[in-house]
Amino acid sequence: LKTFKKSLVLKRMGFALFFIFLATYIAESVAIQDFKLQAGIPLEWWGILFVIVSVTGIFTPQLGLKIANKFKKLSNYLTLSYFLMAILYALAIVSLNPYYVAILTMLFIVIYDFYLPGEDKLYNKHTPSAQRASVNSIRSMIQHGGVILGMLIAGFLTDYFGGAKTIAISSLVLIPAIILVFGIKERKSPRYVR
Repeated sequence: LKTFKKSLVLKRMGFALFFIFLATYIAESVAIQDFKLQAGIPLEWWGILFVIVSVTGIFTPQLGLKIANKFKKLSNYLTLSYFLMAILYALAIVSLNPYYVAILTMLFIVIYDFYLPGEDKLYNKHTPSAQRASVNSIRSMIQHGGVILGMLIAGFLTDYFGGAKTIAISSLVLIPAIILVFGIKERKSPRYVR
């Protein structure tokens, strides 16, 4: 806990992850199911879409990490990834064409696979190995807070607005995360708290 409290990078990432998980679970829990139903995507396609995303998920994290390594600062890569995710969520209100919705919902998962290794790398870069388990426990609690709140909000928003609008609204929840990560000042060799 001491490391987390003393590290500005870890604090900013922690708050950012809360908003990332909040937005993701608002968009991709109940709302995404309603979005597919609104588009008239047959239920048998849902399994096919899942398989396609699962197969691409084998390769996209490695590709995402290769792209992340081309950036001088991981925080810039994450800022761009979160911004692209916000755009994808906002695009949910553009059309209910089944093919459009199928491709868009697959891209939601692909962008997640792209930024996840970058998040892990930034966290690990700023965490002493002896305290990594403790920091990851705090990180997990923060993420689960976003999940719980996101699931609750998703149910209410989807019931009131429908899936497409709820997903688009979740793009606004990403704004604090983008600002928090954009403001991270990375050091080449972080100073650790002993």
